[in-house]
Amino acid sequence: MDYPNRVPAALSGLTVVNNRLYYPSAIGTPIGVATEQLATSNPEAGNVTISEGQDLVIIRSGSPTVTLPVVTARPYKPITIKSISSGTVTLDPPDSATIDGESSVSLLQYDSITLISDGSNWLIL
Repeated sequence: MDYPNRVPAALSGLTVVNNRLYYPSAIGTPIGVATEQLATSNPEAGNVTISEGQDLVIIRSGSPTVTLPVVTARPYKPITIKSISSGTVTLDPPDSATIDGESSVSLLQYDSITLISDGSNWLIL
């Protein structure tokens, strides 16, 4: 069952408006977009490309490949990815970048990961 504009307890203190998460003191400044909006841009493949401005991505369904932003686009800005999907989610950095030395990382249901770019590669925090 879908409950639009409700925030899970783990994200208490944030507000959801039109599938965007906001800090209460910064209404008008989104911190991320639920992947339901992103996935609709390529529904046939179900894959997701994270934009440079996103800080939080929640994978709700499917087994998508999630393409991270280019490492030079957002150095030292963390991004968190949470999977509530029953499928396996594959995180894929573009170009020859790695995630802690690996070419890709997989998330299972209820896994989450926070990454930060050092300008050359993605690092798991």
